[in-house]
Amino acid sequence: MDPSLGAQAHRSRELALELVDPKEAPTGEDTAAKHTRQPWRAYWPPAPGSLLYRKFQEESPEILAWRFDSARPFETPWRCWRGQVCPIESDSNGHINQTKQDMGREAGPSARKMLNSVFASPTHTRHDLDEQLERLKLPVVQSASFHYLASLDLYRTEKPYRHQMPRIDGLERTNLRTENRSITVSEISGNEHLFRLKDSGFEFAKCDVKIDNWTDKSVVEEYNPRLVEWLKQYLHCDRVFIYGYRFRRQNHDTLEWDWGGPLFRVHCDSTEWSCKAKVQLYLPEESTTLLKGRVRCLK
Repeated sequence: MDPSLGAQAHRSRELALELVDPKEAPTGEDTAAKHTRQPWRAYWPPAPGSLLYRKFQEESPEILAWRFDSARPFETPWRCWRGQVCPIESDSNGHINQTKQDMGREAGPSARKMLNSVFASPTHTRHDLDEQLERLKLPVVQSASFHYLASLDLYRTEKPYRHQMPRIDGLERTNLRTENRSITVSEISGNEHLFRLKDSGFEFAKCDVKIDNWTDKSVVEEYNPRLVEWLKQYLHCDRVFIYGYRFRRQNHDTLEWDWGGPLFRVHCDSTEWSCKAKVQLYLPEESTTLLKGRVRCLK
């Protein structure tokens, strides 16, 4: 399994596209709290009669009708939204014009202490990997700084996010702000065989699948089936389910497809919680049985 969109803070497939039933709608206080912590909820799902709703009705009505289907995990209608601009009017309830906190404000002592405690609490896997690198006495290579989430007070009340909706007046594409940190990088060339998935959390493997023309069609019909069979043999597992893929390339030498560049911001694609959530989302009828056994989420 390939964790591309997992945790609730950044998974776009799980955005509530279905219009909220007024009978099930949260109270005013709950709504205000959610809109403060998760600003995109003030804009999505679009309310009937709003400019955003009317825009989709006129230009892309299929978006309003789209519903997530676990049998079709590769449907990504938001890809066509990129570059579109959707001006939004304010409403009498103040849903749209929200007061934004200072994005550049430095973290106070309490926020910095909280974040430092997270950085200072490595898992057993992190300890084991550090000890392994120390034992091997691998050479250190010079590297550029890594971009980590900045320690801002903002994140005490608002989730870090990057939404996949069209560009909307009043809502920033992302509230992510980063700060550079220097990290020691070890050169492991020639020692790749010493790092195994079970012990190190990663390993090197070569899967010879030749694809001449990378498109959605070639990935779904050619690459994924071959990858599934290879993974089943390599990992000695009974089943492999691929739920997502992403085109990335350093040099965008083609205009035929939407190639994303490498992501240089340090991030975690999946957590223990989000891995379980993925199983429940993409394999709902089997999730109870699957989660009683061992499930691995790989990228």
